Amino acid sequence: DGDSEGVLPVYADDASGTNKNLVRQVGQEFVQFYEWVGTAPTSAAGITGTWVKYVGADGDTVNFAFKRSTGTPGAPTDTTEPVGYPSNGWYDDAAQATGAGVLYAIKGTLSGTTWTWGTAYALDGAVAQELYIYNLNVQSPTTNGSYQFADTSSAAVWTTPTGGWSKSPPSLASDGDIVYVSAAVVTGNPGSTVAPSWSTGVVHSRREDGATGPAGVDAFNVVLGWTSRVVPRDASNNPDLSSTANTVTLYKGGALHSTYTIPGANVVGSNITPDTSGSGGGVGVLNYGTAANMTADEATITYGVIPVVGVVNQATIYVTSTLTLAPIGGIGNTGFLFVTTLPAPAAYDVGQVVIVESSAGAAQQGYIKVGAV
Repeated sequence: DGDSEGVLPVYADDASGTNKNLVRQVGQEFVQFYEWVGTAPTSAAGITGTWVKYVGADGDTVNFAFKRSTGTPGAPTDTTEPVGYPSNGWYDDAAQATGAGVLYAIKGTLSGTTWTWGTAYALDGAVAQELYIYNLNVQSPTTNGSYQFADTSSAAVWTTPTGGWSKSPPSLASDGDIVYVSAAVVTGNPGSTVAPSWSTGVVHSRREDGATGPAGVDAFNVVLGWTSRVVPRDASNNPDLSSTANTVTLYKGGALHSTYTIPGANVVGSNITPDTSGSGGGVGVLNYGTAANMTADEATITYGVIPVVGVVNQATIYVTSTLTLAPIGGIGNTGFLFVTTLPAPAAYDVGQVVIVESSAGAAQQGYIKVGAV
């Protein structure tokens, strides 16, 4: 609420608030949202309560690297992700491992930014394929499935293990869900079928929902006495603007908010001259008088309302009322008028029939007014 109240995040090393700070320090994974009233704190020293963890643990990544060598090669020398990975002749794709010697594979596990490498082993088959499978809240497969290598007449056929394992990661549907990934490298001749030997699953991704934050600040809402009105015509077919007075009421949430301004420049009419000097009508209400000079069949009046909190102006809220001039109705039969002498045209209505009989028994002459004179 501007300068008088607000919410600040306060960070800490743990749930007890160790090393609490208004600015997050390196490695801090706990937060408390502190609601203040009056003056915003400049230090976390006096803030107490419980901090909740909002940063989840990173999952481990498993990958295999490949290298051709005439003897058992040593592991990749680089252990930092991602610079230089793999390294010293190891490749992320078996097809990249060219040259003389036997094709070797090695398993790497990435925890944070550090790779840990296993022991290199030879791939006896003529073909090698790296496989990954995923499951929700199940760490390791209990069956093998199968993998048939492609040959010149058919594509590879891969059957995943039973028990919900799939070739792509499932969605994290609920708080606490964990997606595990298990890996295998299969080797064999083209067209042959093998049973993959799967690694123990590691965390691929995890869902940890944070605590519910504090309730939001109530929004401002402006209500007009009316937003759309048909303007009647007077006896001369001109706009009758006597019913165009309006009221402007400001709410914050569901309650009236009494502090706001509408400068005269913020009351703008289109095809009409509005009253720009609102007067008090109660808490949160301003009354505006009738408008003048409607110059078209449709006009609008826009009010720019500026809520004030404390002494601080908030964002301007614009609301508009629309005025539509009533159409002119059609002329009906107004009946017959019997006279002894023909009056001036202005004395009777358009469409009225006038019968002139100068004296009793004399010939009658009929007239009808067909237009304005």
